[in-house]
Amino acid sequence: MAVYPASRSAGVGRALMSHAHREGAVHGYPATSLHVFAANTRAVALYTQLGYSEVGRCPAPTHPLICYSGDVLLMRRRVKDR
Repeated sequence: MAVYPASRSAGVGRALMSHAHREGAVHGYPATSLHVFAANTRAVALYTQLGYSEVGRCPAPTHPLICYSGDVLLMRRRVKDR
């Protein structure tokens, strides 16, 4: 997921994540998970606020089109029972 810079801090990311989480619940998934660059502190903070926690990490791949370095986090959030 990505949000254009002009739309950041307007609740767009939170709304997209809420929709994804609801869809997971509708389909009976026990949890949702995502990958995020650890250096993307704004995204990590959002996901943490939404109830995600880190369950793993690994070094980020290097590529000219990837603007982050460091680690990639695997974050997970349980889906509440319907």
